[in-house]
Amino acid sequence: MALDRKPREADISTLRTALSDPDACVRRTAAPLLGRIEAPRAVEALTAALRDPSETTREMAALGLGIGEPPSALQPLIASLGDASPRVRAMAAWALGELENPSAIPALSALLRDADSRVRRAAAQALGEIEDPAAIPALTNLLRDDRDPDV
Repeated sequence: MALDRKPREADISTLRTALSDPDACVRRTAAPLLGRIEAPRAVEALTAALRDPSETTREMAALGLGIGEPPSALQPLIASLGDASPRVRAMAAWALGELENPSAIPALSALLRDADSRVRRAAAQALGEIEDPAAIPALTNLLRDDRDPDV
């Protein structure tokens, strides 16, 4: 499959199947490729993968959605901010920053209190990507209160 041509339905089906491959490397490759395909079936596959039992698959699905930036991914990504895995929460936060939708500000602001510093950092970066003044109070509190220099 070449990315310089319009994807065929078979490409989407192949990549969708690859999202369930037992090899994590295959899943890590399939999700970003699906994200680059601007087709509803590709977005549906990535959105469904956000609920996969595999942490790696959920994380890569969020990556793919962040790459593709489909507006329909907003609510599924917000829901992924509550995932048990810090890696998934951080990637979902990053993806929401890529969407740049101010509707994500409340959920990302709440994530600034996450126990994992990587998640807090991703949420702060996402709020910066959205570039909306509504994010300033939450970011100001984070800068004042967070003791992790990386955040």
